[in-house]
Amino acid sequence: MANEGENHGAAQPMNVLGVLNPSRVNGSLWFKRDSVITSEIRTIIRSDFPGPYRNWSTTPKHVKERWWFTFKSKFFWNDLIESEVRKMFCKCAATKLIDMISRVKERGKQPYWILDDYYKDLVAYWGTDKAKEKSKKASKSRMSDRNGLGPHKHRAGSRSYARVADILKEKNGDASYIDVLRETHKKSDGSFVDERARLISEGFEKNVADHMLEDDILVTEELTSEKKNQMYLKLVDSTQGRVFGLGALLSEVSLNAKMPVTIETHLESDEFKKKVEDISQENEDIKERLSKLEGLEKMIAILCPAILSRGVNNNQV
Repeated sequence: MANEGENHGAAQPMNVLGVLNPSRVNGSLWFKRDSVITSEIRTIIRSDFPGPYRNWSTTPKHVKERWWFTFKSKFFWNDLIESEVRKMFCKCAATKLIDMISRVKERGKQPYWILDDYYKDLVAYWGTDKAKEKSKKASKSRMSDRNGLGPHKHRAGSRSYARVADILKEKNGDASYIDVLRETHKKSDGSFVDERARLISEGFEKNVADHMLEDDILVTEELTSEKKNQMYLKLVDSTQGRVFGLGALLSEVSLNAKMPVTIETHLESDEFKKKVEDISQENEDIKERLSKLEGLEKMIAILCPAILSRGVNNNQV
């Protein structure tokens, strides 16, 4: 297992799923952009779910720590972003956990990764007046009128806004904030599924027109994505640090601005590669020991009934 404080970087031996870096340079990965991260977090939770945990706050600290260190054995990153990676992991794991439990509740069927007693505890909780009232309030909040603008809707599906931005960049070469908003809130016929998104889009077009015609003089200067983004942020009010239509996209941009340019330069060192190889070998050793343990458990499962049966027969004689 990787120790806290070790350098994490670009080498990728077997068992390692990738390198984490918000800049996503040299094929590196980041939260809400690459599905392999979310998929691995889901796998970690499913493979180690020792209680009826409804959400992140009801999950014991030692279980969260175990999930975190398992995650650390799967990905690598630089020490400089250790705290940011952990914050993003906790946020992503919390979201994924509540989503997984919500799906279990909706389906009304016990999944393979929740033990019988834990599932019974969850079902019992969902039947309490407290849980029903909480669910009712959450449903009412999702359907809130938002001062006459109706409930918030979008067409991004399971994709994050950051992932949508990536797809637009691959397709068009660039993607401004207004492009992401329109992509995630417009139907194929051009109409908006969300009233606030429509008003923002119309307001943005008016501001662009005003910008292009300043003091009755036609401005021929190209409107770059950076300038579009600045116009978008001025137009859209932020709530508790979040900007409508951007999700985690804006926070990633801010983080990238703080990242040193030379963050990747020392990650190819022989010392670092040796650490990665050692961790990979340790993972292999753990797998081998687990495999032997599983074989022993199977042997005991086969032999125990036979031994018990022989004992019963001897007693009868």
